Amino acid sequence: MDEVNTRGLYTFYGGRRFLETWRKLKIIAEVKGVPMSRLIVSILEDYVQKHEPEIPQTLLTSFSEESENNRIVLRRKIVEELKAVYSKYGIKPRWIDIIERVRVLMPELNGNSRIREAKAIIQMLKQFKVEVEEAY
Repeated sequence: MDEVNTRGLYTFYGGRRFLETWRKLKIIAEVKGVPMSRLIVSILEDYVQKHEPEIPQTLLTSFSEESENNRIVLRRKIVEELKAVYSKYGIKPRWIDIIERVRVLMPELNGNSRIREAKAIIQMLKQFKVEVEEAY
C-alpha cells in the first residue's frame, strides 16, 4: 500500500452498480471536451484537498464544477486572513465582514449563495477556535 505507482496507470473496482455512473462520466467528459483521465484526476485531487487535516470533511458526492474548486480556494483565503487578524489583534470576525469578503471575492454568487459561503467560513473558523460575532 505504501508504494506509489510511478507509471501513472491505476485500476479500481466499481462493481456493476457503478457502470451507469461510468457511462455518464464518459458522456460528460466528451461534452466538455476534457479527457476522462484529467477529469478523474481533478475529482480525486479535489477530494484529497478537502480531506487534508484541519479541513472540514466533505463527501466525494458533493463535488460539482470547477467553480466549486475556486470557491474552496477563496474560502480558505478568507479563513486564513480572518485567522491572522484574530491571532494578531484578538479581533473577532463579524458576520457582516465575512459577507462583504465573500461578495468582493466571489461576485458571481447571489444573496443565498453568499450566505451559504459565509456560514461555511464560520464553520471553518470555529474549527480553528476562532470566535465569530454571528449577528445575522
